[in-house]
Amino acid sequence: MLFHGIMSNICIMITGFYLITKLTHEPLSPTLSVGKKVQLGITTGLLGYILMLSAVPAPISDQIILDFRHVPLIIISCYVGGLPALIACIIIAVARLQFGLSATAISVSLTYLMLGLILYFSDKYVSRVIKVRGIIFSIITMLCICINYLLFFSNDKIVALKFILIMTVSSTIALVIVFIFMKDLRQQTVQFHSYREQAEIDFLTGLKNKRIFTKKIEVLLQFSYDTTLLVIDVDKFKSINDRYGHDGGDAVLKQLATVMKTHCHNNQEPFRVGGEEFAVILTQMTPEQSYQMAEELRQAIEASEFILPDEQELKVTISIGISRSPIDGKTINELYRKADMALYRAKYQGRNQVVVYQQQDFEAESNSPVPLT
Repeated sequence: MLFHGIMSNICIMITGFYLITKLTHEPLSPTLSVGKKVQLGITTGLLGYILMLSAVPAPISDQIILDFRHVPLIIISCYVGGLPALIACIIIAVARLQFGLSATAISVSLTYLMLGLILYFSDKYVSRVIKVRGIIFSIITMLCICINYLLFFSNDKIVALKFILIMTVSSTIALVIVFIFMKDLRQQTVQFHSYREQAEIDFLTGLKNKRIFTKKIEVLLQFSYDTTLLVIDVDKFKSINDRYGHDGGDAVLKQLATVMKTHCHNNQEPFRVGGEEFAVILTQMTPEQSYQMAEELRQAIEASEFILPDEQELKVTISIGISRSPIDGKTINELYRKADMALYRAKYQGRNQVVVYQQQDFEAESNSPVPLT
């Protein structure tokens, strides 16, 4: 009976952490955002509650039950940190009280609140090595639980010691199995994110690539969001490549991408969509704000010193064409074509400038292409 109970609880924990990892869409690590840590704390607390409901009778007495609500706390403390562990402890402490406001329930709830605080404040002092964290947090957790049980079974130390022995052995078995699973799951998650990043990120500049650009703007247009598109081209880039070689050209593109990342904020997302061609998608911005952002970006590029591999300094400028949905188009092809037309106009008028697509200005313009150089 005990063995089956332990194995069923282990299966619940493995399933729970698999779903938790899928919900975060990222490998469990201390670098997760505060929002995701809070989310992990809530889900870990709910997992602990499910384990409370799945408790099994201890072999020493039918009135004493054994559960593994503490194991997820150790796991989440090891991989993510003290904040989600504290939140999970609070949820478990409150959930315990639903079974009645007895002295035992209050004692257990206070124990988990204290445990949460200890895990939270000790986190920054503990090594980041998972094995070391696992050992330290396991000792802290088991000490808190065992002290509580010793106080509860103060009239029968033999029963208390037997229960602590069973709890320690069964918890160790569960921890080892879950840790092995978590190690494998984390490796798979990291590998998956690496493959996805290679498919979505431009290897040279670190910006998202054309594939993600297309997907992003299609979603925005599908839901009728007001979207502004900036199409950006490096002026005279062919001359840079011819004079300084492809290494020089690559250095320019990488540094230009860095400037773009610095000047693009939450609702301003940059992409590399071609050789020397970039794009920025703007949302929740007025036409005036969009133009101002484009002009500030152009000025920032113009003011930057681009360092070539041979330590030479180079001045670079860009031209920008702007179009806006839905007024300039309701599909990606229409929107891009009109931003591209504005970019051609910027090139034709002398480069290093921002041009906004205006239908009345472009209706009479010839369709003959102007070289992008």
